[in-house]
Amino acid sequence: MAVFSEKIAITDNSYELMMPKKGDTVTEMLDEVGFDAKELLKNYNKKLKNTPLSIEQQQLYLHKLKIGLENYTYLKI
Repeated sequence: MAVFSEKIAITDNSYELMMPKKGDTVTEMLDEVGFDAKELLKNYNKKLKNTPLSIEQQQLYLHKLKIGLENYTYLKI
């Protein structure tokens, strides 16, 4: 294993991040630009309720948005 820098080690066919930093969540980034994730979820839920989608589909879409807001913007450790 060759150490490319103090942060990345490289082998013949792979690499490893030696000291990854924790990133920001989507919710944190939205907050930085003035968006309230809770308000976004609330409004999205209202919109979903006014669609012909089944309750199961509505819950699935709301769940997917919640997961997306909790995810990291670039690197998940």
